[in-house]
Amino acid sequence: MIPILIDTDNTILGNITDCTGCTATEERNGIYEAKFTVPMQSDIYSKIQTGRFISAKPNDISNNQKFRIYKRFDDKIAKTTTFYCEHIRYKLAGIPIAPDIYSGTPASILSDMLVSVNANTEFSAWSNISTVKDITMEIPSSASAMLAGQKGSLLDTFGGEFEFDNYTVKLHQNRGQEKKTEIRYRKNLTGFTCTEDTTNTYTHVYPFYRNEDSVYVQLDNKIITLANASNLPFVRCYFLDLSAEFDTPPTKAQLQAKANVFINANDLDTVSRHYEVSFVPLWQTEEYKNLAVLERCSLCDTVTVIHEKKKVKAKIIRTVYDVLNERYISIEMGNAKSNFAQTVTQQLKQVDDILECKNIEQACGGIGFYNSLIIQHQI
Repeated sequence: MIPILIDTDNTILGNITDCTGCTATEERNGIYEAKFTVPMQSDIYSKIQTGRFISAKPNDISNNQKFRIYKRFDDKIAKTTTFYCEHIRYKLAGIPIAPDIYSGTPASILSDMLVSVNANTEFSAWSNISTVKDITMEIPSSASAMLAGQKGSLLDTFGGEFEFDNYTVKLHQNRGQEKKTEIRYRKNLTGFTCTEDTTNTYTHVYPFYRNEDSVYVQLDNKIITLANASNLPFVRCYFLDLSAEFDTPPTKAQLQAKANVFINANDLDTVSRHYEVSFVPLWQTEEYKNLAVLERCSLCDTVTVIHEKKKVKAKIIRTVYDVLNERYISIEMGNAKSNFAQTVTQQLKQVDDILECKNIEQACGGIGFYNSLIIQHQI
């Protein structure tokens, strides 16, 4: 489709017909941006200004979305300008939320937050998560920060996957589906890379409590061995400071219970895997058009990648879409971890320094080191 230029008062200024390239990039619970390039001699060029908007189709299944132009890059030699845009949901960063105790479902809490300072808002909230919880805000914050990216946010409290449909904020329990789509070598797979990263993989957790009066509580065994520890070729301990989780010194049983909740909510002993796949989307070809319902895949869907002897299920975490030609340029898959607004949601405070030493090995009962890495893929 051809991007449409829109003024700040929502007046349509025209189609950007001379656009030579336009892409939309979206990440799972992350960035949502677009960019397009226009020749400087284009008739509509003078009307394209930062602060104005474009309307463009960001993927195969979504409606046209509104993106605000926030940056431009002029190439004086090629005589073209590339304009960078952000999805209208970034406007949530400018909406203040008043301190309060908000109770309810994700949809009702976000609705209350949006009108806590100013009753007039363009945004609305939707969620299929029916769980009722409390979110306590002690200081003012922005609506964007309360969606995700900090402790006590909606994503931190309820989990889920965001979808932004122009001014509607949707928090799905699961945005995507497990598809029958197989991305298979010699069928539609043209490129396949896999990156494994153990930087944030741990074998043990050391929970502790300490208050201002120097009261210190730890477990009798001091550390908790994680389920996948014996399959990892190293020893690495995650120091879990639970001091802020208790108003009074906890018992060892309470400390253990709180640590278990944290461990169950975080894949600390999982090796991070990231797949970048280039493939021919068969649902966009003539011979497969009648099978589109089986082949079509999009952000947050889980698909099967088959390459030689490897067969893995992976969640789509990033898409780059060619707006002009209405097809995907690339799809990336990997561990489904939030990076909303390029920040990492942390449920509890973590000590930055990671210790890998013989003392930890001895504390773990001398589990030793392995020569090979046994991987059980988890998404």
